[in-house]
Amino acid sequence: MATVLARTTPAASLYPKLLGAQLYTVRNILPKDPAGVLKAMALIGYKEVEGAPEFLAQHGKLITDVGMSMPCAMVNLPALAGDKGEATIAGAHQLGLKSIGLSYLNEQERSGIGAALAAMNRAAELAAKAGMNFYYHNHCFEFGGAPGARVWDRILKECSPKVMLECDVFWLTVGGQDPAAIIAQLGKRVLSLHLKDVEKGTKVYHQEREVPRSAFKECGSGTVDFKKVLAAARKAGVRHFFVEQDATPGDPLASIRQSYQYLRKLG
Repeated sequence: MATVLARTTPAASLYPKLLGAQLYTVRNILPKDPAGVLKAMALIGYKEVEGAPEFLAQHGKLITDVGMSMPCAMVNLPALAGDKGEATIAGAHQLGLKSIGLSYLNEQERSGIGAALAAMNRAAELAAKAGMNFYYHNHCFEFGGAPGARVWDRILKECSPKVMLECDVFWLTVGGQDPAAIIAQLGKRVLSLHLKDVEKGTKVYHQEREVPRSAFKECGSGTVDFKKVLAAARKAGVRHFFVEQDATPGDPLASIRQSYQYLRKLG
């Protein structure tokens, strides 16, 4: 059914690019059967995946064999620190990645946010020289504190415009923000989106560890206005759309299939 849908449904006008999926969603089943999981994702209709550079290095042929590509990959902050930054960007370029991103800042890294922002700026310069993009993926901690002094504010003020953003609509919403408004504000600086929904009644959080697993919902089964989000993304020229589910009650493939079918019906 999903294969037929992918073949017969015309590309929705809200999508400048085809839908992708974040491999974090299938992290518990992917190592056991990478070929089978990737094939299942492709049969749902996904054309792009986002993961780690190491996965692309090891399984790049499996990705292309099922008709998908990995344009974007994510690393942690230590991979960008000091001399490691040059090696990380060079390795990403060698793998053929178009974009390399910073996935997260842990609590210790947040306490030294100035050093983290400097590493991000340097990574963005190195990526630009290699003909690539560098991006930062938000969570909800960035929105804690007084406006003007939040981590989010410091990123926008102190990072080069070459540091692009991957806007996670779930974490923006949980952090008390309007995803469509943020995308509209950032415009062309938004490289990609993470698409997942938020359970009705979820309160605002500024610490990821406090968010209940039940708050994560498939697209179309929560409170996020995806038509509004995708309209803003289209206007901003967002290049990649990755469905992600941090927590699923059952089969993660069933979860991303549900999100795919909902999103493909929009527009």
